[in-house]
Amino acid sequence: PLLDDPAFLAAVTPFIGQKLTLARITEITREVVKQYRAKDHPLVDVIVPEQDVNNGVVQLAVVEFTVGKVRVEGNRWFSSDILVGKVHLKPGEHIIGSRLLVDQALLNDSPYRSVEILYERGAEAGQTDVVLKTTDRLPVRVYAGYDDQGTKSVGVDRLNAGFGYGNVFGLDHQLGFQVTSSADLLSGNPDLPGRPHDPRFLSESWNYTAPLPWWDDKISVFGLHAESVPRLANTFNQIGQTDQLSARYIKRLPVWENFTEEAQFGFDFKRTNNNLAFGGIQINNTSTEVDQFVGQYSATYVDPWGSTSLTADGYYSPGKITRNNNDAAFQTSRAGARAHYIYGQLVGERLTPIPQFGFLPEGFIWSVKATVQDSNRALLPSEELSLGGVSSLRGYDPYLIQGDKGWIVSNELRAPAFSLTAFTHGDNPWNDRIQLFVFHDIGRVWSIVPQPNEDASTTLASAGAGFHYTVDRYLDLRFDWGFQLTHIRFDPRPLGQRGDVSLTLAF
Repeated sequence: PLLDDPAFLAAVTPFIGQKLTLARITEITREVVKQYRAKDHPLVDVIVPEQDVNNGVVQLAVVEFTVGKVRVEGNRWFSSDILVGKVHLKPGEHIIGSRLLVDQALLNDSPYRSVEILYERGAEAGQTDVVLKTTDRLPVRVYAGYDDQGTKSVGVDRLNAGFGYGNVFGLDHQLGFQVTSSADLLSGNPDLPGRPHDPRFLSESWNYTAPLPWWDDKISVFGLHAESVPRLANTFNQIGQTDQLSARYIKRLPVWENFTEEAQFGFDFKRTNNNLAFGGIQINNTSTEVDQFVGQYSATYVDPWGSTSLTADGYYSPGKITRNNNDAAFQTSRAGARAHYIYGQLVGERLTPIPQFGFLPEGFIWSVKATVQDSNRALLPSEELSLGGVSSLRGYDPYLIQGDKGWIVSNELRAPAFSLTAFTHGDNPWNDRIQLFVFHDIGRVWSIVPQPNEDASTTLASAGAGFHYTVDRYLDLRFDWGFQLTHIRFDPRPLGQRGDVSLTLAF
C-alpha cells in the first residue's frame, strides 16, 4: 500500500521502456526507499533477486524490518525497565519514524541522561534491534548562587541554595527545592522597636514532576512560601507573607523532524498581603487570593537559517472561588483591580546565525525576543507585565514599571563563544566557554486604571553589553551592563546605568 501512491508512480513511470541497466535499477531502488521514508517507515531494504529479465520485467523485493528487541546499553543510574518503558515499540512491529522521535524526546527529558537510539542487526532475518545508548550520571544536583534582582524595600542582593533529584523512588520523577534570601540572612534586620529580627526576605520554593503511565504526559506541582520584613518606618511589626500552590498537566504533542510542541493546562492559587516583591512598599491587613485557570502552548522549530520558539499563555479568573478572591480584597491591593479577568501573554524568540561578512567573522548569532501581554481588566502586581531587570529592561531596577498590558522587544548580537582555558592550556580541559554580547531593550506598558503618580503608559529603553561564562555544569556566571535611554516622568534623576550579575555554583 505504501507504494500505491501517485507521487511514487510518477517518479518511477519514466523508467518504463528504458534500457535496463544496473544504474537504472539502483535509481528505482532509491525511489522505493525514499517513498517508504516519506511515509514514516525509515527501515527498509530493496533486494533484486536472481531472475530472468529477457521478458522485459524486473522484480524487486521490498523488505521492511521489524523490531527484534529493545535493549539498553551504558545506563548506570536509571533502570533499563524505566528507559525501555518510554519506547512504544513491541517485537514484531514496524518502526514508525515520527513515533520514535517522540520516544527519543521522552528519553532525553531529564538533565541527568542523554540517550541515542541506534539500530543493530537482529537475531533473525528481517529484524532489527533498537539499542538505547545511554550516558547518565548521578541524578542529584546541589547548587548555591547569588544575584541582584531583589527590590530595594526587601534587599537588592539575593542568595539562593537548593537541590534537585531526578529519579525519585527510582521512577524517573523529579524533585526540586530552593531557599532564597536577602543578603542579611545570618545577621537579620537591625533591631528596631516592634520589628522582627528576621532577614528582609526569605522564601522556600519546591517543585515535583512525574511522568504518567499513560500516553506521554506528565503532571507537575510547585509552590512557594515567602516572608518579607521591609526596612520601612510605617510597617510597624507587620510581615509580608506570600504563598503559592500550582499544578500543571503537561501534554506532549506529536514530534516532527525539527519541530516540537507541547501543551499545558492547570490552576494557580496565590495568596499575599503585600507587593514588596514587585517593587512596592505596601503591606495590607488582609490578603488577596488569586485563583486562575492556566493554559499554555509552546513550540520550537529549527530551520536551515536558525531556530524559532513560541510560547502562548492564557489566564482566566472567574472570581469568588476562595474567601479573598473578590473585588473588595483586590481593591485593597490595587485600586481598580477586579477578581474576574482574563489576560494572555505571547513570547517569541528567534536565533539566527550570521554568515561571515565584512569585519564580522563566522559564528555571530542575532537573537530577537519579543513579549506581548493584553488584559481586559486591571491586574494585581503578580500578574502584571514588568519593565526593569535582567529579564526585561536591563539598565533599570527590577519591577521599576508595571502595567496590565504592553510589549517588550530585546535584541542581542552574540559573539562566537570561546574557551578561556584554551589560551593557557592549548585545549579546553575545563570545558568552559565565554560569550560576549551587546543588546538593546525597549518596552512599553499601559495601566488600565492608572494609580496616583503613575502615567497611563510608560516606555523604557536601554542598551549595553555583557558576557555569559560557563564551566561545564559546575559554574554559570552572567553579567549585563545597561545604559538607560529614556526618562521616567515622575523620576527627576538623570539617565543612569546599572549592572546585573548572577552566579551559580553547582555540583
